[in-house]
Amino acid sequence: METIIGISNSFFKLNDIRINGDKSELLVWNAPKDVIKSIKMGTNNDLVVAKKPSQESKYLGVYIRSQAGSSHIVKRVKNEIKSMVNLLKYK
Repeated sequence: METIIGISNSFFKLNDIRINGDKSELLVWNAPKDVIKSIKMGTNNDLVVAKKPSQESKYLGVYIRSQAGSSHIVKRVKNEIKSMVNLLKYK
């Protein structure tokens, strides 16, 4: 992964593209506990720390997380239904 990040950083530098490392997110799957779960990203070498397994990220309209299961999606759908019911309750 670090090799890929290095290649992408050199590509961005070559083409004068600036990447904001503060807005980057890192999800880690199946990493041993003794591995450091962070990486330096962008032109400023911002440190991007991995999210907790239970925290989700939205990518191209899809919510993903590194912890197995679909409970986060079920919770999100229930909240969306509650929100719609509350909006339509008095209509």
